[in-house]
Amino acid sequence: MWGNLFRVIGWGLLWILLFWVSRANHPTAMLNASATTLMIVASVAAFAVIARNSNSNSAAFKFGAVALSIVCAGVLVALAIGAVYDVEIGPDPRRFSLAANIVMDTVVVAILVALMGALNWGLRCLGFESQS
Repeated sequence: MWGNLFRVIGWGLLWILLFWVSRANHPTAMLNASATTLMIVASVAAFAVIARNSNSNSAAFKFGAVALSIVCAGVLVALAIGAVYDVEIGPDPRRFSLAANIVMDTVVVAILVALMGALNWGLRCLGFESQS
């Protein structure tokens, strides 16, 4: 139970960090909050898929699950954030291309998943078992 509480707190702290870091990349705080929330939700989903498939015997399957989860999450979050922008402010000439957003969002998802993986590893070393 405590381990899961620490994981939820970890995701919350990552939300705060990402919101603060990306504050200059979005024209309004509401768009920043929306983009940050979508990024965290996509990262949580990728992390859950990775954790679910971590018991596989095949190293190739594990690597494939990690790579595919992170890339799919990056693509989906880039499309979702683009849709939020289109609804809220319309076409923005300052926006990057879809390909650039996919690459940037995939990198951010990979970093967030790696940070939560490190937290999860640390919690297991301290005796907290994963509930995945």
